[in-house]
This record gives sequence, C-alpha cells and structure tokens, in this order.
Amino acid sequence: MAALAAISLAAACGGSSGSGSGDGGSKKVAVSLITKDSINPFFVAMQKGAKDAAAANGVDLSVGAGAKDGDEQGQVTLIENAIAKGQKGILITPNGPGVNSAIKKARDAGLYVIALDTPPDPANTVDITFATDNFKAGTLIGQWAAKTLNGKPAVIAMLDLFNDKVVSVDYNRDQGFLTGMGIDVKDKAKNGDEAKTGGTPAAATRSSATSPRTARSPTARRPWSAAWPRTRTSTWSTRSTSRPAPAPARR
Repeated sequence: MAALAAISLAAACGGSSGSGSGDGGSKKVAVSLITKDSINPFFVAMQKGAKDAAAANGVDLSVGAGAKDGDEQGQVTLIENAIAKGQKGILITPNGPGVNSAIKKARDAGLYVIALDTPPDPANTVDITFATDNFKAGTLIGQWAAKTLNGKPAVIAMLDLFNDKVVSVDYNRDQGFLTGMGIDVKDKAKNGDEAKTGGTPAAATRSSATSPRTARSPTARRPWSAAWPRTRTSTWSTRSTSRPAPAPARR
C-alpha cells in the first residue's frame, strides 16, 4: 500500500526514477511517510515497503510516526516539519481528527497529501485515500460469526480504540461487525447506541452494508443473543477503551 502510494505521489509531484545530477538531472522528490506508530507490525511493514520503493524510484523519503497510536500532536509536528522542509507530499495514517488542520495547512502550502489505511473525516481532508473498506470487512466477519453461532446465544464484548476521539477504522469495524451479525446499530454515526440485549431471526443470514459516518460514544459491554429472545446476562463488565496487546498485526 505505502510503496504504491509513494511511487504515485512521486509521479504526481514530478519525480523521476533517478536522483539526477547537474543541470540536466532531475531532482529527487522529497516526501514524508507518517504512520500512527513505529511499533505495530503493520506499520513497520508499511515503513519498510515505502523505504524500499523510495530507494528504487529515486524518492527522498522521510519516515516518522506518532509516539503511540492516537498521538495526534506528534503527527502534527511531523506534518509541520514536512512543510518547513519544502517537501512535495505527505503519506499519512491519521491518528484522529486532531491532525486535520495541519493537513489543510500542508495542502494550502502545495503539498499533495495521501491518507493510508485510515480514511480521514471528512474524506476530502486529503487529496486521495488508499484504504481497506473497514465497514465491509467488519460486516463479513459479523456474518461469519452469526453463521458459526447458528442461533446460539452470544455475549459480544466490543473493545474500541479510544473514548476521546473518532477514528474511522475503529467505528467502521465496530458498526460493520454488528451489522453483519444482524444487529440494528441504529445511528451509524455512533458506537454503542444499539439495544444492549435482544435478538434477530436474521442474525445468521442478514447481509447489509451502509455508509460509515462519524461519531463515537462511551459504551459498556454489550451482551447479545443470536436468537429470540435476547436476554441480558449477569456477566456484564465495563467496556474497555484500551487496545488488546500485543496485536500481531492490523490485518
């Protein structure tokens, strides 16, 4: 993903496959790759792919990341550095809406900005996005889970990334999964506003895809039965907003 995007960005900014020299040479295009962190194996692989592609195509690539997943200010600093260096573009997996104003500043300065993995909100914050359809991915997983349960009761614990910011990967997977299970998620703009118990006769077969929206709300663990009637169990617990660790990869 990052490798293809880096090459595309270089081409869009007028780069060539050689570093060039002298008056007749082509100057390398300088761009930044900014990932959410440098620990998650998914982002480590993304950085490596981008570095390899940059080296092979004569792109001057700077690589940086937030101190941790969710570190918006760290990414803002890296965006501002790219602007100050006079770079031509930025590849970013945004840590949240807190980076939007810095991205706007970069685009106003003439940098071409590509979002990777995580679509920003709103989508037109960047020039283009390369990302998985996370709502569809969640829906397919939910459909598989419902079919596997085959009408048996289930307790579903939704473990979300944050309770203080909207991250599209998070709410799209959350809402997509519940939709695939056949659960009415009501307002697609909110995590956790579905009924806490209940059931649906279509849980094992329902297929529905809807457009992702943009909000979240603190919620609690949500027990569900995959058959009528859904009953509230005695095993409820507070919904955690910390990430499971260690995750082998995002994909």
